[in-house]
Amino acid sequence: MVVELHNMTRPARPGRAIASSVFLLLVTVGLAAQMSAARGRDPLVRAVSPPGWLISVRPPKHFRLGEEVHTRKAVALPFFGRAASGAEAVLALWRVEQMDGGSPRSAAELILGRHDAEEGSHPVDARESEAKPLGPREGAELFSWDRTTVVRAAVFRRGDAYAVSVSLEDRPIDEDLYRLFDLTCRSLEYHDD
Repeated sequence: MVVELHNMTRPARPGRAIASSVFLLLVTVGLAAQMSAARGRDPLVRAVSPPGWLISVRPPKHFRLGEEVHTRKAVALPFFGRAASGAEAVLALWRVEQMDGGSPRSAAELILGRHDAEEGSHPVDARESEAKPLGPREGAELFSWDRTTVVRAAVFRRGDAYAVSVSLEDRPIDEDLYRLFDLTCRSLEYHDD
């Protein structure tokens, strides 16, 4: 009588062992590809936290960081990129100081007024105001009169207002750019220390 021992180095059916190995390899590769594709669809990058600010936000991919811009009442941190239409877009984080008693709408109007003053365009038409989330807070969202700029602002615990704005050079904001703007606004985190 012949006795055969079967183990990992000598399987009972070599074809079955190879088929099982190939199947497990394909499952592993498929799961890795699915995870990679899911991560690749995320249009935002890692969180950016400007020094001295109590917020962090995840800006869109393919937008490059610019230098801080200081005004009399606000500080802006711009990110430069292009919309799907090819137009140059500027997404900016804003910190408006000393907003005690101020409203999110007044902070948004201040920022829209700043944009319009730089562009030399008509006065702000901020009649279309909606409450939308800016991180953990409800913020006021306003469009400029020509819909080339949108701002979402909220006032936080210490009295500072933070905002996110996006503007296009010469055309109204399209759906794709607005979606990136909305995702960026929702990604904002407030770090109260």
